[in-house]
Amino acid sequence: MKLTHIMAGTALLFSGFAAGSVAVGLSASATSNSITFYACSVKTTGVLSATSTKVPTCAKTATLVSWNSVGPTGEQGATGANGAPGATGPTGPQGPSGISLPSGILFANGYLIMPNANLTDASLGGANMVRANLGGANMARTNLGGANLSGANMASANLSAAYMASANLSGANLTNANLLNANLSGANLSGANLTGATLSAASLTGANLTGANLTGANLWLANLTSATCPNGIVHGQPGADC
Repeated sequence: MKLTHIMAGTALLFSGFAAGSVAVGLSASATSNSITFYACSVKTTGVLSATSTKVPTCAKTATLVSWNSVGPTGEQGATGANGAPGATGPTGPQGPSGISLPSGILFANGYLIMPNANLTDASLGGANMVRANLGGANMARTNLGGANLSGANMASANLSAAYMASANLSGANLTNANLLNANLSGANLSGANLTGATLSAASLTGANLTGANLTGANLWLANLTSATCPNGIVHGQPGADC
């Protein structure tokens, strides 16, 4: 309980009356947020008199004093310990089933891979399309760089000007496919069926054609520099069959 002297005075010595007055103040603090009490303190003895919530008129031999029923705010206490974790909530309902694609149809890089698909200018670089069925598909100017098309069916597909550098086309069916101006640099065409395929002006630099079937294929103006021919001999070397 804070004591405030309105005038300089001596230390307070609570008499029976004064102590009773203080008790009144403490009782009042329990029912009020803040109550100021006043009293007259005799200068020579410190005895309180005229305790009240109203300012009394003190004699010249007494000093007016006051105190508040509510003390200063204490320091914030330490943070309490964390409560125990709550119980696990109930399992939510099962979500709807995903869409099942029909047999022979794939989804790669955001495109549907299927026979006769129109994939002109599509970006399928690095896509996994092993054994995909792209028979008759239009893939003119499509980016297939580094794609895995091992065992894929691309018979009669239009791959003119397609970018297929470093693509894996091992065992692929490219019968009658149009590969005019296609870039097949470094592509793996080992065991591929290129019967009747058009490879005019195609770039096959460094391509692997080991075991490939080139029966009836059109290789006019094709670039076969450093390409490995179907018989395993590099183009330009004695005995090469491409």
